[in-house]
Amino acid sequence: MCLTEFDEERYGKIMREEGREEGMLQGIIETCEEMKLSVEDTTALISKKLHVSLEDARKMYEENSK
Repeated sequence: MCLTEFDEERYGKIMREEGREEGMLQGIIETCEEMKLSVEDTTALISKKLHVSLEDARKMYEENSK
């Protein structure tokens, strides 16, 4: 049997970071849609702001756009 110590503080920090990233992503997508930017421009901005590859940014866009 393997027991590991649960670090509640670290878990909370990770969850907050993921929440902030998700909020930023939604804000970027909504703003770009309001400005009528292309999917390519939107994914480029997601890539730049969230420090992810263009491929990952495209997937994120497709999963979170309306």
